[in-house]
Amino acid sequence: MRKLRCQNEECDSRTDDQPPMFDVHLTVDEDGDTTEQARHINGEYFTCCFCADSAEWVDTETGEVVQ
Repeated sequence: MRKLRCQNEECDSRTDDQPPMFDVHLTVDEDGDTTEQARHINGEYFTCCFCADSAEWVDTETGEVVQ
């Protein structure tokens, strides 16, 4: 399984038990449905709500960054 986290190791979302939160622009169709699932978007397109740094996808079992 993959999880999204802030790339900034000093960010409150990684150091102060704050839940990670991100801004991302999604493409929607005329009905307002998303045209792609957020988990398919590269982490660099997510912006951390705490520090404005980019995000990264991390494998929850190994702790390694994945894309």
